[in-house]
Amino acid sequence: MAICVEKYTYVCDLIYLIGLWHFLIFDSILVFYSSIFYFAQRRLKILNRIVKNSARNVSDCFTTYKSIADTVDSIKTVFDYLYMIYFVTKLPELLWLTNLRLVEVKICKKLTYIWFANIINSYLNFIVMCAPAITAGVLTSEAKNLKIKLQERMMMQKGKHKESLRQLEEYVCSRPLKQYALQVVPLNWSLILILINFIVTYQITIVQFMHLF
Repeated sequence: MAICVEKYTYVCDLIYLIGLWHFLIFDSILVFYSSIFYFAQRRLKILNRIVKNSARNVSDCFTTYKSIADTVDSIKTVFDYLYMIYFVTKLPELLWLTNLRLVEVKICKKLTYIWFANIINSYLNFIVMCAPAITAGVLTSEAKNLKIKLQERMMMQKGKHKESLRQLEEYVCSRPLKQYALQVVPLNWSLILILINFIVTYQITIVQFMHLF
């Protein structure tokens, strides 16, 4: 009996270490990259206010936008590979855990505190998976708002100031900050809808195939 308990303890410790390793390697890194996208969005929001309200020349805004775009581009290569590895490994786990929750309902016939805790854990995993897409999507929306404000300012300006606005607007259009992970996974709000649609479709198929209900 003592040997069985000891083996069980070793298994629990191993599972804990694997989960901790996954958190340190992937989850924390994704949170870090999400923070970079978020702070880039905040800088772009300040730039939007300058373009909208400032009457001075906006040529310095070109340097600011270039700095934001360069920062995002500099992290994209590493981020793309890490995110795709996380996506490919985490999505099957999330599907399996969701399916396991349905099986628990079928077997136990009632909902326990542990069941709710597991649901919350799955929900948090889903949020972490989508966090970079959410922040990158907000960044893209802020860049679109900048284009609109630049076009509005151009309609009200004349001469050299209008020309500098036009050049900035062309540069923003050439670097729209629209993000895709390895040119495959869209980093915007549509990814959340795609994942929800995929998970729901998968669960309906599993429920029908296994005759859970």
